[in-house]
Amino acid sequence: MKKNISKNTPEYILWASLIFVVAMTLRLIFLFEFQAVPIFSHPFMDMAYHHDWATAIARGEEFIKGPFFRAPLYPIFLGAVYFLFGDNPWVIRIIQALMGSFSAVLVYLIARRLFDNRTAVLAGIISAGWGTVIFYDAQLLIPTLIIFLDLAALYYLVKALEKNDSKYLAAGGIILGLSAVARPTILLFAGVLVFWMFFIWRNKGWQFYSRKLVIFLFALVLPILPVTIYNYVKSGEFTLIGTYGGLNFYIGNNLEADGVSARLPEARRDWWGMMEDAQRMAEYDVGHKLTPAQQSDYWTNKTLNEIIEHPGHFIVLTSKKLLILCGGVELANNFDLYFFAHRTMLMKLLLWRDVLFFPWGIIFPLAVAGMLLASRKDYRVQLLLLFLIAYVPSVVLFFVTSRYRLPMAPLLAVFAAVAVTTFIYKRRKLTTRKKTVIISLVVALLVFCNIDIFKLGRESDMHGLQTIATIYKQEGKTLEAERYYRLAIQADPHRYEPVNDLAMLLDAQGRSTEAVSLLEQGVKYMPEVFILKYNLAYLYLSQKRYEEAIPLLEQAITLNPVYVPSYNNLGFCHMQLGRFDQARKAFHEALKIDPLFALSYENIGKIFYNEGQLDSARVYLGKALSADPSNAEAGKLLESLKTK
Repeated sequence: MKKNISKNTPEYILWASLIFVVAMTLRLIFLFEFQAVPIFSHPFMDMAYHHDWATAIARGEEFIKGPFFRAPLYPIFLGAVYFLFGDNPWVIRIIQALMGSFSAVLVYLIARRLFDNRTAVLAGIISAGWGTVIFYDAQLLIPTLIIFLDLAALYYLVKALEKNDSKYLAAGGIILGLSAVARPTILLFAGVLVFWMFFIWRNKGWQFYSRKLVIFLFALVLPILPVTIYNYVKSGEFTLIGTYGGLNFYIGNNLEADGVSARLPEARRDWWGMMEDAQRMAEYDVGHKLTPAQQSDYWTNKTLNEIIEHPGHFIVLTSKKLLILCGGVELANNFDLYFFAHRTMLMKLLLWRDVLFFPWGIIFPLAVAGMLLASRKDYRVQLLLLFLIAYVPSVVLFFVTSRYRLPMAPLLAVFAAVAVTTFIYKRRKLTTRKKTVIISLVVALLVFCNIDIFKLGRESDMHGLQTIATIYKQEGKTLEAERYYRLAIQADPHRYEPVNDLAMLLDAQGRSTEAVSLLEQGVKYMPEVFILKYNLAYLYLSQKRYEEAIPLLEQAITLNPVYVPSYNNLGFCHMQLGRFDQARKAFHEALKIDPLFALSYENIGKIFYNEGQLDSARVYLGKALSADPSNAEAGKLLESLKTK
């Protein structure tokens, strides 16, 4: 228990200021180094999604029609920054650096209320210098905001326990509600908290607990309610925060899931492509259009059915995810974290993957020891433990990556500091047996956390090189893009992404022979990848090699039965070869999946036109124009039919 020191004493201000300065200095050093890394000024994947959404908010425009797909708080925060200061990549990162530095101070403040000042200072310093946290503070991603909100909520909840003051309970509830609007999985902790509060206040009577519960729940719901109302107005359905929960649940637990990758089987790998394929797959399976909420329910039910049918797979996968969660390897599902972090000298010092996986591989074992050494009879300590325990399933039920487990880091820093200061200053109070048990546990966990059991942290630089190549391609720097694609292929010849993207780059430059040769090699060595077959077929089609394109398109359809362009291109090949019945069949298959796919309507209209069935041609060309009013070719043909 800490000494009763007033928060206004010079000591308190000194240590809090020191921790803030250390945290901010490290973040600024990293930013000055990181500005030379391409992803600093070119957001991609989830970062690009947040950037585009925030840009729309800053302009007062709707980003995606309908209810929120993702929890909206971070894009709203980012959009507010863009509205006030523009989308300069430095401004948002300075703001997030400040937020991250204040989070380190909050760690100190929380630890100081529960333990002594030495422990609090060490916890604050560990949090201030946690390499992974510093790295994510510089990305257009949610962790910085989540960590700050979660720590602020915990700080007020600790004060509510100390002072039995409802205003602190309300403050904690409101901030937790805001955190849920950024990442809804925190509601699992809020739910557990409701039952835990009953446990600790059970002797004070039902009336006391009921009053506290109403205050907490009202405060919790207050920030969420506007989002829910917005969703209902936009869709006419109840959606608490976002509609992405069901899809993420499936991605994390399907029969092909690996526990870390945010990939949907049989769907395209790019973000928007995966979302379109997810919608088409769900609607194709049920046979009719689905609202966003219905799509989420579909994927949730599909996941639960697979778990029921294959419980052994679910148990093994969940066990794997638990091991990854505790292990020291830092994984990012959108990019190679180590590749980009180690482009800076600071991260080479603060984020290791050689011999030891620092910091997680060191801090986690110490934190477990600290949890055993801390007084678990103290309700405030129980609160922190409760947060960590509740946070585990909120990660493991989906997929385990660095940014999803990162909100655990500040509290792990607190308990790691408890372990260190206890063994330095209070070891004589520990029995020999307890010291032996704790040391043995720490050693065992140090070994476990620094073994890459699943070989996830030793990948080649392929992914990072591929990302840089893609950025250069977007900038129009084709020579640099080609160079980095080739480096990515050299780094890992068995990954399809750089092969496919380089082929498309070469074709766009008019080097179709090289592109075809590259894709032919890719199909030969990676026959299970549908996009390689689809793109090779597309190049054959563009070269009028229709007979060669057809089997590739049929194989692509087998690998991904909901990708509409495969059916359309298959139909086009048959149409060019005069096989009109087969062509119509392929086009109709495309329209079963996407009834608004204008090109298939247009192509069916052309077939009827060529066959002299002009009334049918008018019908289908009209449908093509209805689906896509900008379809100039369908409009031109339809206009010509007026004279016939």
